[in-house]
Amino acid sequence: MASTTSVVVCVFAALILTGCGGDSTEKPDASSGDAPSQTADAFDPPGGKVVFDLRVRPRDRSAAVEAYAAWQRASTASLRRRQMLAAVGDRAAEGPAELVKKSLETVRENDYTVPRRMVGRVQSARVDGRAAVVGACLWSPSFDYHERESGRSATKAKPHWMGVEVRMTRSSVQDGRWIVAGLSTRADCEGNRP
Repeated sequence: MASTTSVVVCVFAALILTGCGGDSTEKPDASSGDAPSQTADAFDPPGGKVVFDLRVRPRDRSAAVEAYAAWQRASTASLRRRQMLAAVGDRAAEGPAELVKKSLETVRENDYTVPRRMVGRVQSARVDGRAAVVGACLWSPSFDYHERESGRSATKAKPHWMGVEVRMTRSSVQDGRWIVAGLSTRADCEGNRP
């Protein structure tokens, strides 16, 4: 069984919700509207897509938030495929990419998978020139490891909103892309089931 801590590591490696790309046949869907596009219990999006239903208030919308969401989708797609997609390393510093690698080991060793649909909401977003800090709340069942054969969650933790801090930075002055520089847990968020 995976502990809550290992599930959170999966979340960071599986904060995978941000962007898949490259040669992937699983095309990422971005939801940046005020409300998730599907119900929270529908963890099987159509067409094999990896989806991150990320609720973002208009005042928190930014290229940094979009870049985080794309990286999270790429991370999740990597875990589902059991191989690291190039977008995970391209869109993150070494630390966050290493978390995904560790989650990949857990997935392979325990025959786990992760849901294709992640659910979250941005609680705060501060963007200042080349740095940004995104406070996110992630619905735990949509980030938990699941047994691949049965589909059952590998954790016994009650569903809750996990608090996560995502630190973003611009990759260089020339291209100005946002990358995930660091991830850390925060206190759980308040809120009802999505």
